[in-house]
Amino acid sequence: MGAFKTVGLASAALAEECGEVIQVIAKQIRFNGSWHEVPPGKDQTRYEELRNEMRDLIYQWERLQAEIEASA
Repeated sequence: MGAFKTVGLASAALAEECGEVIQVIAKQIRFNGSWHEVPPGKDQTRYEELRNEMRDLIYQWERLQAEIEASA
């Protein structure tokens, strides 16, 4: 996620992270790969990619919750 994790609407960032989680899972299914393999051109296993994307998703979920609660 890095330097841009707080840029833009939290809801948009959350939607983007959902898409990235879906993409990792879909590619694992599509290519019938192991969660422990490193895909071509990548430096992480599919599991590590999923774990990192889930962390980003949870961060954005918590960011959105904070925005909603602050506006109540």
